[in-house]
Amino acid sequence: MVYLALQNVPKGVPARVHLDETPLSVAWTQKMWRTALQRTQALAASGSPLLIVEAHVAVHEGALLAVVKGIQVVAGPPAAAKPAFRPGRANGPGYRPCGGPRRLPPPWAGPAPGTLSPP
Repeated sequence: MVYLALQNVPKGVPARVHLDETPLSVAWTQKMWRTALQRTQALAASGSPLLIVEAHVAVHEGALLAVVKGIQVVAGPPAAAKPAFRPGRANGPGYRPCGGPRRLPPPWAGPAPGTLSPP
């Protein structure tokens, strides 16, 4: 068996219900833990995996005790992408990844060859 000692912080309960923070002990079999750990590691690259746990919960010596029946590992929200850092370059509207800076002809040079001139 694998045991975890956690702290239960109640969230999302109705306004009329008041629950205090309490210790929470969770227990499950080694096979369940190993399988959940492997799936969690497989999904870790795509973001923070979420564990959905189904358990029998009881009160034991003033603390909550959960005996796990099943664990489902699902992909969580994707990890925030880090912007590419390119030293010495501006990533703004005039950014051109290749081809160098854009050079415009001076206004007195007239139209570029191969273009029509205004009437």
